[in-house]
Amino acid sequence: MANVALYIPIIRPDKKVKIIWDLIIIFMISFFFFVIPMQLCFDMFYDDEFEQLFKDYHLNSSLAFFIVFLPEIFLIFDTLLKFVTGYYENGVVVEDRGLIIHHYIKKGLVFDIVSYLPVLAQSVVKTYFPKISYILKIFQLLMFFKIKRVKIAVSNYEEIIASGGKHDYLLSACKLIYVIIFITHLNACFWHMTAFFYPGNCCTWLDSSNLRNSHWGVRYINSFYWSISMMATIGTGDKTSPQNNVEIVVSTFIAVVSVFFFGYCINSMKQILDMMSKEENDYK
Repeated sequence: MANVALYIPIIRPDKKVKIIWDLIIIFMISFFFFVIPMQLCFDMFYDDEFEQLFKDYHLNSSLAFFIVFLPEIFLIFDTLLKFVTGYYENGVVVEDRGLIIHHYIKKGLVFDIVSYLPVLAQSVVKTYFPKISYILKIFQLLMFFKIKRVKIAVSNYEEIIASGGKHDYLLSACKLIYVIIFITHLNACFWHMTAFFYPGNCCTWLDSSNLRNSHWGVRYINSFYWSISMMATIGTGDKTSPQNNVEIVVSTFIAVVSVFFFGYCINSMKQILDMMSKEENDYK
């Protein structure tokens, strides 16, 4: 790896091309942040579902295969680029090739392998070791350790904007919307899992709404509707309401969390609007 890196120029972390690349990686990691809980809670594999979609509509299967593995290709490439990407130390960018390689091997390589390997191994495990495929889905939750990678990339982008004496309100609003959708998504997955893996074949909200044998997409839409209704405290109706003690406990917990989170979102949006109004008044 070190020999290959010798032929590639060092990439400064503050260059525009690096920032653009970080934004792409944020998108790819976020994709797995959403997909991994769905695979775990809906007991499916996203690549199988995507390839089946292409078959149903008689689309190119090779294109489906490429799109499915594209996020994984980006993760692998991002790992390789870290061997030639400078890093900050005491506020100074280190561009020495040897130090960069040593720094990444010592502080980042093992962490990335542990985070990415369960995701990269999905195709092999589900094909040759189907009995442990669900265990693999649990280990894929290690990908959430990469949230630090996302936070660092976003912080670098915010610092660049702030250095110009500006505040990107659009970015702040996008971050808030992202968090709202993500928390709602996690609640929806957890709510579905509560009923889907409930022991027995009755007395769950999936049964009361006649959705147990429906396509996972239909079940997800109903779960997401329940989740966002809980967050907005507008009620969920009888069909998706709790039908047993376990669902009552889970829905109560989610309701309490949603109330606090909804208040946080309202307060954050108010702060963004206040800052926008202040900047507009200062400009006038």
